[in-house]
Amino acid sequence: MRYLFQLCIALVGLGVSQAQDRPAHIDSIDILEKGIYDSREVARVPTPELASGKSRLLADLKLVKETTTIPARLGVRFGIRYKLVGEPAGAPAPLLWVVKFPEQGLRNPETNQTKPDDRVKLNRTIGDIHYRGYGLDADWEVVPGIWTFEIWQDDRKLAEQKFELVKVK
Repeated sequence: MRYLFQLCIALVGLGVSQAQDRPAHIDSIDILEKGIYDSREVARVPTPELASGKSRLLADLKLVKETTTIPARLGVRFGIRYKLVGEPAGAPAPLLWVVKFPEQGLRNPETNQTKPDDRVKLNRTIGDIHYRGYGLDADWEVVPGIWTFEIWQDDRKLAEQKFELVKVK
């Protein structure tokens, strides 16, 4: 009987080990909410590949308004909350986050560079809810037009969300 119990434990352990060894596979991405968010900035991280040159780590993220029409105004933060659907649950999955700017791109006066988009590689966890967005933190970022958020895994576009930034009076 004791050997049967040990064999069962070994088989369960083998199953867990094999599940953890399986590569992450994302079936889809569910966009749970989209719009204008409020948050508290925790830190700034240098991120040279972004037009702004930095990422912001946020806390206390709260959806203020569900919408795809965003006022083009300094201080506005907009984005999406999304969930990776796939297997195995809890596994990390490498993704590419792309923000396509309006046709003229964004020109950072500090670097004198104009970028058509931002591209950042991320690792996200299957089954968890994640946020990604953009904050209009400098005057040169307040560009009206269509902004497109995309999430890719290798050559597969898994999600897309368009926002229209409009001038406010």
